[in-house]
Amino acid sequence: MKKILSYKNRLLFTAIISMLTYLQIAWDYFHDGVPTHYLFQSGSLPGISNWWGVLVMPLIVWIILHRIKQREEKDSSAQNFSRIRLIVIRFVSALLVAITISILFNISSSGLDYIMIGLFILAIFIPLFYIEYLLGFIIGAAFTFGVGIPTLFGPVLLLIFAIIYKLPRIVISLFHKK
Repeated sequence: MKKILSYKNRLLFTAIISMLTYLQIAWDYFHDGVPTHYLFQSGSLPGISNWWGVLVMPLIVWIILHRIKQREEKDSSAQNFSRIRLIVIRFVSALLVAITISILFNISSSGLDYIMIGLFILAIFIPLFYIEYLLGFIIGAAFTFGVGIPTLFGPVLLLIFAIIYKLPRIVISLFHKK
């Protein structure tokens, strides 16, 4: 685990994601201008410019990778390969879901509603609140929504997923003791 999440590898991954963010900002700047995204798509609410991604994306990636490394160093009970594989699966699955959400949003599909409902149902059975899910979600949704919107709503979703997953287990354990 130490080699995979080493300082050098975390720095490399952060640099790659940062460069992709910078390329997107440059593309936007030289074409139609850097867009501003509004909360709930309402112009009356505050807007978040994609320029914030230049600062926020590297910081978020670095912090999340550091948190994953800390968590894995504390709990080294399982085999390294299986834990790394699970982290990668969580990250990639969130990345793919975020890309799908972005595509469905861009084509104004009603499938977006079904995906969100499906995620809430899935959260009952699978712990969707790990921080690698957040990293995948932010990176996958950043192209369509900028970095700000996924960064604001991603942690809220993780909190909801944690409540959906843990609350029934707490209630069942309370009744099971009696």
